Amino acid sequence: MTKFLYKNFFIIFIVDVLLIGFSWYFAHLLRFNFAIPDSSLVILQRFIPFVIIIKIIVFYFFNLYEGMWRYTSLADLLSILKAAGIASLVIIFLSFFTHRLGGFSRSIFIIDWVLTLLCVAGSRVVI
Repeated sequence: MTKFLYKNFFIIFIVDVLLIGFSWYFAHLLRFNFAIPDSSLVILQRFIPFVIIIKIIVFYFFNLYEGMWRYTSLADLLSILKAAGIASLVIIFLSFFTHRLGGFSRSIFIIDWVLTLLCVAGSRVVI
């Protein structure tokens, strides 16, 4: 049973990393109408590792990697909603205090939050 849970954790973890990275990148694409300016592309590439790390840590503290996701409930989806919201707030907070949001379009944070929420919740329902 432990081997099964470890395998599921690893799969869900990798899927989350990929989906979080995709959400951050696609949020930029949507914001800039699929033509990301060079200055924003540099920021996107510089921040993507931090975004992934912050969100994974917050997801871990919200226990999103425990239990069997085959039986995803409304409470699990609510936990994803809370974790995605807190993670986005942490990213906004850190971005503000490190760069004063310079170079960031504020709408990217909202688009990223929505995409992260939809992708992660959707993956849990599908898995």
